[in-house]
Amino acid sequence: MRELVTIYYFIIRHIILIIAMPGYGCVVSVRMTIPSLRDYLKWLSTDNPNVFAFLTDAEKKRLVSSWSDKYIEDENNDSKTMHMLISLLESPADDPDWKLACNYMKLIAVSLTTKKVFIKENYNAMIDSLIRQIVDVLC
Repeated sequence: MRELVTIYYFIIRHIILIIAMPGYGCVVSVRMTIPSLRDYLKWLSTDNPNVFAFLTDAEKKRLVSSWSDKYIEDENNDSKTMHMLISLLESPADDPDWKLACNYMKLIAVSLTTKKVFIKENYNAMIDSLIRQIVDVLC
């Protein structure tokens, strides 16, 4: 499970922080619209930003085994990450269910690390469906 959730933390938490936080990169002055959120989530769901796509299985295991369970399974980290993402939205829902959206994002992370277990012809449709669910929950 640790390896499956790792992509979520690596990509979402760190890239959003780099993009959005003063002193870490450029400050985002515009908010994400529904289409831009969808595009952003689609980009995150590809192999391109996925560091694990370039590692061997042995390298993945070694990297992930060095991370603390407390970091990976920390609801406080999940909350901070999701609230950062919500803060970037132009029109967030009145009461977005960040926990549900977070779980959908973790499902995408799981699918990226276990792609071969899914039916290839419907894999992209599955990812698109999860992205639609995230957008619906947050906006």
